[in-house]
Amino acid sequence: MESISLELFLVKPLFLLLLPAFAAAFIWLSIGLKSSLKWKTKGLNLPPGNMGGPLSIWENITFLKPSSCDSHGDFAEQNIQKYGKIYKSYVMGEPTIFSTDIDFQRFILLNDGKLFEQHGPKTLSHILGRTSMLVVNGELHHHLRSLSLNFVGIAKLKTLFLPDINRIVIQLMKDWKENTPFRMKEEACKVTFNVMVKNVLSMNPGVEGAEELRKLYMCFMKGLLALPLYFPGTAYWKALQSRKAILSKLRRVLKERIRKKEAAGIDEFDQSDLLGYVLQNSNLNVEQIGDLLLGLIFGGHETTTTSIVMSVYYLHDCPMALKQLRRNPQSTAFLPFGQGLRKCPGQELARMETAIFLHHFLLNFEWELIESDHPMGYAIPQFLKGLPLKVHRLPTLN
Repeated sequence: MESISLELFLVKPLFLLLLPAFAAAFIWLSIGLKSSLKWKTKGLNLPPGNMGGPLSIWENITFLKPSSCDSHGDFAEQNIQKYGKIYKSYVMGEPTIFSTDIDFQRFILLNDGKLFEQHGPKTLSHILGRTSMLVVNGELHHHLRSLSLNFVGIAKLKTLFLPDINRIVIQLMKDWKENTPFRMKEEACKVTFNVMVKNVLSMNPGVEGAEELRKLYMCFMKGLLALPLYFPGTAYWKALQSRKAILSKLRRVLKERIRKKEAAGIDEFDQSDLLGYVLQNSNLNVEQIGDLLLGLIFGGHETTTTSIVMSVYYLHDCPMALKQLRRNPQSTAFLPFGQGLRKCPGQELARMETAIFLHHFLLNFEWELIESDHPMGYAIPQFLKGLPLKVHRLPTLN
C-alpha cells in the first residue's frame, strides 16, 4: 500500500542618510560590550560561542541574512562548525542560546514552565504586545491559551470555520483566469486572513475594513524579527506604526460591541466570533484583548499561508506525490506544531485550512511556475516573488 509523508518546510544628503545607521551601530556595539562583560562576570557554565563584543553587529547581520530553506543558513552553519549543535550568541539585542539538537529542543519544550521559561527578543514583545500569548508566561499564558483552545475546538471548527473556509476557497478559485499569472502567496494569504477576520471580528471578505487590515498586517509581518532600529523607513519602525493602526481599529470594533450591548439592554455578548467570546468569558482589559486578537490573527494566517504555498511549490516538482494525493492518501504522522505548553492552539484549524485549500486546488487545477522563486528563510520562510504561476482548469471542475 502506497504511503507518503510530506514535510512542509512568516534624495537626502548621504550624511543624513547614514547618520542614524552610525548612531544605531554605536548603540548596538555599546550594548554588546556591556552584555558580554555582564555574562562573563556571572561565571555561568554556558555553551561556547560569541556573547557580544565588537563582533555582535556582524553576528546580527549574519543572523538576519536570508538563506535557502533547504539549508541551516550561514549563521547556524558557521556557529555549528565552530562550536557544535548548541552555542551562545548575541542577537536582536539579547544574549541567546541556540540549539540545533532535536532531542535537546524536545526536552526544552516538554519542560517549559518547569525548568525553562519562555523569553524572546524584546522586539517581539514590542511588536506583538507585552501581553501577547506568544510572549507571556504563567497564569496569564494559561488563561489566554484556554480562551484560544475553547474557541477553535473541534465542535466550533465544524460549525463555524469549515463552512467559511470552504466558501472562501471556492470563491477565490472561481475568480482565477487560465493562463493569467498571479502570485500564489497573495492568494493563499487572502484565504487564511479572511477566515481569521471573519471568525475573530465578524468581518466579511472584501469589505473595506478587512482589506485595509490585511495590508497593515503585511507591513506588520516584515518587522517581526527586524533589527530594532527605530527611525522612519526601517522595517521595525514601519511594523510598530502598523501595530498602532491595527490596535486602533481593533479598539474601535471592541468599543462598538460594548456600546451595542448596552444600547440593547442585554446581559450577554454575541459569541459567534472570538471577540464576543472573549468579552463574555474573560476579564481581560482592552490592552490584553488587543494583543490577543492581534497575535491570533497573525498566528492564524501567516504560518498556514506558508504551509499552503510551500506545498504547491514542492508538489510541482514531485509528480509521484501529486499523483498519490489525487487518489485517497493515507494519513501520516507529521508534527510541525511544537510540544508542551507552547504547542500551537490552532493546529487543527491550520490542518483544516491547508487540507481544504489543497483539496480544491489539486483536484481542479494543473499549474506551472512562471519564474524561478526558491523559498528563502526569514522569520518565516518567504518567496521573494510570491511564487508566480499560471493555472489550467481540469475537466473535473464542477
